[in-house]
Amino acid sequence: MQCRLYKGQLSQDYTPIFIPTPGGLLDLRSGLADDRLPYVPKLSASLTSDYFFPVGTWQGNIGGGVRWVGSRLNGTTERQQVADGVPVFTYPLQLDSYAAIDLHASISNENWTIRGYVKNLADKRAYSSIARNDNQVTGATQNLLAVPIQPRTIGLEFDYRY
Repeated sequence: MQCRLYKGQLSQDYTPIFIPTPGGLLDLRSGLADDRLPYVPKLSASLTSDYFFPVGTWQGNIGGGVRWVGSRLNGTTERQQVADGVPVFTYPLQLDSYAAIDLHASISNENWTIRGYVKNLADKRAYSSIARNDNQVTGATQNLLAVPIQPRTIGLEFDYRY
């Protein structure tokens, strides 16, 4: 069994980057001290298990795992501020936590491995990233763009070692 704990956060404010635009200078700030890093959950966990057994001259294996990813933010607190003193805040969006189950089984000998797997067994619908699609004229959010996690995937693999 293996356990790991990681914590990621900004330790200081990022240095502003000034970009010339038709309306003036745009002061981009990527985050403030103590902000959570984008797409990094406060907590995530996984648990895996494998069982190996002989099958004549072959070696069998069955196993699975559960992975849980905590809620994440798509950005830092202060995403951009116009340099003339009028702040334009783009607050981060939150992605919900999710859990997914993966299963696998294989049989192998000296040269061959035949492996079957199911990823995201329950076909959990969740997203790995999300962003606003803003109107370039009004600045209003038109819709959200999101990338889903891999849907239920069933596969069979054949490996030959020589």
